[in-house]
Amino acid sequence: MIRSQYRLNEDIESPIPIFSGDPDDFTADLGGFRPIPANWAIDWRLFIDLEPGDKPQLSYKIDTSLVHPLGELPHRIAKDPSCLALRNLERGLTFKLPSGQRVAEALGVQPIANKDLLIGKAAADSADSKQRPLTKVVPGFGSEAPLWTYILSEAQMTSWKNAGPMTDDNLKNLIPIRLGPVGGQLVADVFASLLRGDPTSYVNAEPTFKPIADFARDGKFGLAELIKVALRPRES
Repeated sequence: MIRSQYRLNEDIESPIPIFSGDPDDFTADLGGFRPIPANWAIDWRLFIDLEPGDKPQLSYKIDTSLVHPLGELPHRIAKDPSCLALRNLERGLTFKLPSGQRVAEALGVQPIANKDLLIGKAAADSADSKQRPLTKVVPGFGSEAPLWTYILSEAQMTSWKNAGPMTDDNLKNLIPIRLGPVGGQLVADVFASLLRGDPTSYVNAEPTFKPIADFARDGKFGLAELIKVALRPRES
């Protein structure tokens, strides 16, 4: 979902890349590990839909395609291997994570067929997506897809399926890609477990908590509303 570069605020004309091609210039990218330049303040309107008319930089779709900088990380970030996808696969093997199909079965979810586990961009235009079934890329992953890969492919497949039949690829490309039943439950369970296990979380410390009504927008209080509250000028 990460973009290769971001606009930080309106005073900086050019987007800042996640990682620059210059390994010695730590001020040319968003790689961290040093104080940020003074003019790199975040304009949240470029990242979150705070007000009608805002045009934030949208994340890329959830799929099995990585933006270029993540495919070859700088050595100061990671090396041996420097490819994020390979690092994730090796980490899954090291910790002996079960395959996506085995996790689906454990959760009572029908596993996705091999032909529907696709590798590539979540784009309906075949010229752009160049998607292939996972088993065409790595035959040994038949019915035993790595959990990380399975979750990403599941998101695309279930999002398109739940949207119903569509013949127009342009409309299909507008469908939001959301985590499917396996990925969604794993992520939700992590957050729920953290809330339940933390005695200071609102679930335990203040179970009747509700956001202040004046802070909500159309009855909703989310990240955008939280940022807006934080940006309010303080009363003297």
